[in-house]
Amino acid sequence: MADIIPLEQTRQSRDAKRESSLNQAKKRAVLDVFQCMHCPSRCARCGKPVDPHTERGRTPYRFCEACADEYAAYMGRLKGEKIKDRYWQNDTWMAVWKTWIDHKYAIDRHLKSREFIRLLEEINRTSEE
Repeated sequence: MADIIPLEQTRQSRDAKRESSLNQAKKRAVLDVFQCMHCPSRCARCGKPVDPHTERGRTPYRFCEACADEYAAYMGRLKGEKIKDRYWQNDTWMAVWKTWIDHKYAIDRHLKSREFIRLLEEINRTSEE
């Protein structure tokens, strides 16, 4: 009799471990987005520390001084401005900025998606239990 394996108990234990693992993965997914992408004390582009109380000016993200200058130059180039002494701000540089902005926009859209909101709700529910 001692050799009988309680199958139901084993299945429940395995299911509980799987559920716990899934909940941890959900929490990591949320933390990665919030901590890495929206930290108010870091530059949104390069990650350098910035004062979270400084004004963002006309930028959609918080930048360090260097990235804010680069962003302003990028926006100027989009409007047709040419700066001769900034030879490195070429078409490839423009493509890098466009790609970065597209990436940030995609993350912002993801944060507002039904699925991500559902994920947040599930995490809140499991945290309350």
